[in-house]
Amino acid sequence: VALTDWPGIAEQRRGIAEALHPAVQGALCLDEHANRIRVLLTNAGAGHAWPGGVASDRRAWVEVVAYAAGAVMYQSGVVAEGGSPEVAPDDPDLWLMRDCLFDERGGQVHMFWEAARTVSNLLPGRPLPSPDVPTPPRSSLHWDLPPADSGRRLPSVPDRITMRVRVRAIGAD
Repeated sequence: VALTDWPGIAEQRRGIAEALHPAVQGALCLDEHANRIRVLLTNAGAGHAWPGGVASDRRAWVEVVAYAAGAVMYQSGVVAEGGSPEVAPDDPDLWLMRDCLFDERGGQVHMFWEAARTVSNLLPGRPLPSPDVPTPPRSSLHWDLPPADSGRRLPSVPDRITMRVRVRAIGAD
């Protein structure tokens, strides 16, 4: 999308939204016995890993908010509009999807030509149907909130849970 004043920006934004809307499908389940929320994301529309493009620049994350009696009882991935999840690193349960680049000493770098190693946690690509591959690779991932290995649980069973998948083309960092 044009980043400066340009004719047709509204049409560009609509076209991009229509193209990206079916890329990822989400679902969430509440495990009342374990007091956890399970978020499931499926790469339903992209043939490649998601988010695509220069995945070391992309920031995609899941925002989940649970309510009890109208009040927020749990949240993860809540970032101010226009913000980026790196700016608020105090969220231990954040599900952030991106490629991370590291130099020879293990320090994080931002320019691909400085990278000696990449760690990826993107949503896997959706494989094309093939008679040669009876069991295609997964194109879905799940995330438990709070994570089971954290030892934490939701304080009670929520009345309502909301979820959004958020994306920024370039991280604030």
